[in-house]
Amino acid sequence: MIFGPEPPLSSFDLETDESTGETVLVGVLELPLAVGTKGGALQTHPGYAWTHRLLGDVSAEELAGIMACVGLAQNVAALRALAIEGIQRGHMALHARNVAIAAGVPHALVPEVLSYMKSRNRLDAAAAHEYLNIHSMFETLYAHKSGPLPMSSTSLPSTLSVTLHNRGMEEPLSLNVAFPALASKPVHLAFHDVTQQVAP
Repeated sequence: MIFGPEPPLSSFDLETDESTGETVLVGVLELPLAVGTKGGALQTHPGYAWTHRLLGDVSAEELAGIMACVGLAQNVAALRALAIEGIQRGHMALHARNVAIAAGVPHALVPEVLSYMKSRNRLDAAAAHEYLNIHSMFETLYAHKSGPLPMSSTSLPSTLSVTLHNRGMEEPLSLNVAFPALASKPVHLAFHDVTQQVAP
C-alpha cells in the first residue's frame, strides 16, 4: 500500500455573488461527522442541553453545518496567525498569559505583567511575582502621598532594570527601579548584559 499526502479537508475560493456582484470568499469543509441532537448525553448533561438551546434547538444537519463553520473559522484564524505574527509568537503570548494567571496575578494587572515579562525576556512565574512585588511597593510608597502621582496619569509603575556583569563577580549585579509613569501608560525598560570593566 502506498501512502501519499492527504488532500486538505477545507478549501477556499473567491466567487462572485450573483445578487450583489461582489466578490466573496467561499470556504468549504468536508469531513465525516457523527452529529446527533436527540438522546444520549444531550438529555443528561446540562452543558450540552444549554448549548443546544443557545443555538436555537437546531437539527442535526444544522448542527453539523455550525461545526463546519467553526472549523473554517479556525482555518482562517490559523492562516492569519501564520501571515501576521506566526504560530510560535501567538502561542508564546498565550503561554505567558497562562503563566501570569497561574502565578496569581489579578486580572487587571495581567497586561502589565505580560509587558514586564516581555521586557525582561523572562516568561516565568518568578518574573510575574517580581512585578507584583514592585507594584505592591509602589502602591505602598504613594499611598501616603496626597493628590495624584507626580507627572503621571496612571497608578501603575514604570520600571527600569540594569544588569551589570563585573569581572571577578560570580553573580551579575542587578538594579531595579520603579517610578511613576511619565506617559499615558507604564513603560518597562531593561538593559541586559551590560559589561562594566573594573580595574584590577
